[in-house]
Amino acid sequence: VSLVERAQSVIDEKEAKELQEKLAANQFNLDDFLSQLASIRKMGSLKDILGMIPGLGSQLKGVDIDEGQFKQIESIIQSMTKAERKDPEIIDAKRRQRIARGSGKTVKDVNDLLKQFGEMRKITGRMGRLGLFGGGGQQALESLTPGALSSLASGRSLYGSKKAGTKAQQKKKDKTKDKKKKRRR
Repeated sequence: VSLVERAQSVIDEKEAKELQEKLAANQFNLDDFLSQLASIRKMGSLKDILGMIPGLGSQLKGVDIDEGQFKQIESIIQSMTKAERKDPEIIDAKRRQRIARGSGKTVKDVNDLLKQFGEMRKITGRMGRLGLFGGGGQQALESLTPGALSSLASGRSLYGSKKAGTKAQQKKKDKTKDKKKKRRR
């Protein structure tokens, strides 16, 4: 059974389309991430799945992949409220402590997960703006040059200007500016 066949047997077409739309609109949240982890687990061991990718299987010989990471991530996400899973940016220090206690993990583990999820959201958001999710995906992929790819990775638009970022990032920048102003006074 190929990787594509295995994925098709586990992932519902309707769910895949909804996920594609969420990614394109940069509305992917931790609930979606949790459901994707469950889908991957249904497909089998991660080592078997990665071994189906041409050229990667031979490189994985002797490599031990910790399947327990999935359980740790799931326990952290499941310790969050629905509101926190929907909008992780509302998770402050007290909430991080509560989530860590509830999942049996450290605050650092929670911070690491939220940071990685935030980075993933940035990348998928950039990909969505380029049209890589949805109908124009093939055309967008064909039009990508090495320069365009480096722009995507750096957070710059294809036209050279730095993106302003999300509302939360802008709020954070504004708060930092306010704190600096108060210190000067």
